[in-house]
Amino acid sequence: MLGRGVRVLAVLLSLVVLATTATAQSGDLAERLSDTRGQLEEAERGLGTVRQQVGTAQEQLAAADQQLIALEAQLREQEAALAEARAAYAEARARTEAATRELQAVSERLSRTQQELAERERRFDDRIASAYKYGNVGYASALIGAEDVSDFVNTMYYVRSVMKTDRVMITDVTETAREVAEDRQDADRLRDALASEEAAAARSRAEVERATEAQRNLTAMVAGERAQRARLVAELQSTEADYEVLVDGLEAESAKLAEELRKSQFSGTQPGPGGLLWPTAGHRTSGYGFRTHPIYGGRRMHTGVDISGGTGQPIVAAAEGQVVSAGWRGGYGLTVVIDHGGGLHTLYAHQVRLSVSSGEVVGQGQKIGEVGTTGNSTGPHLHYEVRVNGQPRDPMEWY
Repeated sequence: MLGRGVRVLAVLLSLVVLATTATAQSGDLAERLSDTRGQLEEAERGLGTVRQQVGTAQEQLAAADQQLIALEAQLREQEAALAEARAAYAEARARTEAATRELQAVSERLSRTQQELAERERRFDDRIASAYKYGNVGYASALIGAEDVSDFVNTMYYVRSVMKTDRVMITDVTETAREVAEDRQDADRLRDALASEEAAAARSRAEVERATEAQRNLTAMVAGERAQRARLVAELQSTEADYEVLVDGLEAESAKLAEELRKSQFSGTQPGPGGLLWPTAGHRTSGYGFRTHPIYGGRRMHTGVDISGGTGQPIVAAAEGQVVSAGWRGGYGLTVVIDHGGGLHTLYAHQVRLSVSSGEVVGQGQKIGEVGTTGNSTGPHLHYEVRVNGQPRDPMEWY
């Protein structure tokens, strides 16, 4: 887009150079006027197109701004939700770890209690086994060795007390082991429940992280698009300014050239309707007015008519007049412009060969060149224009 702005500024600079170096010859003036007005029409169309593009781009930029504001607000909400999800997971994780540590402590307590119970049961069993196995050893030996009945009774009481104490201690240890085992089951269930809670919190955190990342990507994408639209608006506004400068310069140049051309008109009388000859032996293939350009595309003003003809086919002057331009004229290719007086000029473009030169007076029907396809042309034909005071008119008004 900036390249286009540079191009139009280059055209304007070339026009300024042209204006300062132009001669007073009528042929040069007619050529410059035709070129300037054609460029002016193109510049005005370009300016209108760019202004429309600027308006559209500004609307799109405003919409992108609103979308970005909404997305940024959503992103802030999503990031807050992510922070909550991460905190919830951290809390669940801490609770699970605490429950795991508690379970480990209970398991160790249970192991120690079970070991103590096994040891006490072993010692009790050893005492019972010793009484029956060795007879005079242990409890039995103590009873048999009693000196009298009183001593026997006392010894029996002692033996029973010892065995009762052992049984009570075993019972206590057994009860403690049972309680610790229940605590371990409770700790197991708590740990499993907290582990499930932690897993759920982890899944929730992962989902929120995915949603937050997607929101960040979307926000970044829209921000990038918004930046591109902002650059486009700036470029279009710069191009619009370039076009405005170009149009102002072309309008001033066109007015100046038109005035100079009026002062250098041929002294003849302007031909009226029916006063012009058909310039070559062919039929009209494209009329005057807006049409789709055969090379550049798009709707453009066609300032004359196209007439069919083969390469080398003669072209004649439509009326008596003075040749004001004969030579190469940009997209027109080899072109002849004739002043017929009264502000009327005819133009014959895309010729392959010219038969007249600038300043020469020609008669109606005199050969001035040959049909060709020079300049911007899709094939051999004659582009024929009629202009009054520099303004293009439909040539069919004279036929």
